[in-house]
Amino acid sequence: MNNPSIDENEKERLESLYRHEILDTLPEREYDDITWLTAKTCEVPIAAISFFDGDRVWLKSKIGVDISEIARGDSLCEYALMDREDLVVVPDASVDPRFANNPQVAGGLGIRFYATALLITSENHVLGALTIADTKPRDYAKMPTDILRAFANQIMQTLELRCKTIELERANVELRNLSLRDELTGFYNRRGLQAIADQYLMQLRTRETEAGAWVMLADMDGLKKINDRHGHLEGSAAIVTTSRLLASCVRGSDVLSRIGGDEFVAFMINTQHTPVSSVMKRIQEAFDNHNSTAKKPYRLSVSVGIAKTDHADTRSLAELIKAADEGMYKAKQNNRLKSIPGFESTHIHRSVDPFMVSDPFMISSEKLHISTDPRHIS
Repeated sequence: MNNPSIDENEKERLESLYRHEILDTLPEREYDDITWLTAKTCEVPIAAISFFDGDRVWLKSKIGVDISEIARGDSLCEYALMDREDLVVVPDASVDPRFANNPQVAGGLGIRFYATALLITSENHVLGALTIADTKPRDYAKMPTDILRAFANQIMQTLELRCKTIELERANVELRNLSLRDELTGFYNRRGLQAIADQYLMQLRTRETEAGAWVMLADMDGLKKINDRHGHLEGSAAIVTTSRLLASCVRGSDVLSRIGGDEFVAFMINTQHTPVSSVMKRIQEAFDNHNSTAKKPYRLSVSVGIAKTDHADTRSLAELIKAADEGMYKAKQNNRLKSIPGFESTHIHRSVDPFMVSDPFMISSEKLHISTDPRHIS
């Protein structure tokens, strides 16, 4: 038997089925209870709750059969589907020309009596069926068909509740993501950064390890001037571009956050001996390349401060950000000095970080201004 379209729009029907996320799920008591009650009430050895996928009928719950799915072409439900009958009762399938040659009738199961009630959504999409069967013929007049319909309605209520629960959970996830994300850049906001950093710092400090973390604070230079001279729309575009440039300079595993109007934090986890200068070089090159091709009436630059932590450090994220901010402020002051006539266009700001003895200096140029944790400045 070919697989007919179950309703006028098979694509929409399947989309409705998939939204319920019921296919190939583990056994669940609420469905098994209905199957058991249906079999006991109707006094039949076989009962099943099934769902109609594109080319198969999958059994969510069953009594009296061992199979978990049937090809739709071999399913007894096909005629109910094609005729769109919400309830089909067949007293003796072996003498019914529609079913006599079906594998479930002529084959091993030897089905004789068969009845099914379709599971139909409020949008009139057929998702599946509640089916009962017996290996001997039954008198149609003695069958409690109203009970079969009632149990089918109960299944649909359970399914609709399931679908609403899934939609609510998705909405809650989206809401949580929105509450943890900066709308303009897509980076985490301060709350999102705090949630992630707290978990990592707690794990970092539970045991001794060579790995650590950096908190890199980057502050945009001259955002207020961009807003004043070119408008806030251009200022927002500059923020987005800065976020994109910073993201291109760190690892995919690093956590990026916009914690203020012009302030960004990169929480760089599982760091070991990567030279600070290599990260700074990437940032400087990224901004240089952008400024050389952007054709904007302004240049983008950031002042950067870095604080490092390891398993023995007890500072909180807020304290690490403060340390990085103090280092960034010194870099920002260097930037202001460069506006004084006669001040060198390039300045080397030396510092010693006991965590980074092999790389004891930070580069600060007219385009990028960098400082380490002020606790370690010599």
